[in-house]
Amino acid sequence: MASKNEIVATAIKLLEEQPHGLRYTQLHTAIRGVLPDANPNSIGGAIWNLEVQVPDQVYKPARGMYIHTKFKEAGGQAGPPVPEPPPASRRSRRSSSTNRSPIGW
Repeated sequence: MASKNEIVATAIKLLEEQPHGLRYTQLHTAIRGVLPDANPNSIGGAIWNLEVQVPDQVYKPARGMYIHTKFKEAGGQAGPPVPEPPPASRRSRRSSSTNRSPIGW
């Protein structure tokens, strides 16, 4: 079973090899390839906030994108611009404060 420190160290090593960075799922999958005995939930718990745990080594230019700081350019971006994922669709729901009868009274 891999420890959190092993998972974080592996993530940093993998990011050092990727100048354009990795998306969350790509990083998660790559860690599973290197540490097959690591619990997938432990991996997720260890990498979801890498930029907070090791701000001197990892930064997030966009949601879900992880890049090693050695690839950070002076302008703050590394590599090609990363498109923001589309927002989740919103469905209309009735307000719970509206008291509606199922038979339309």
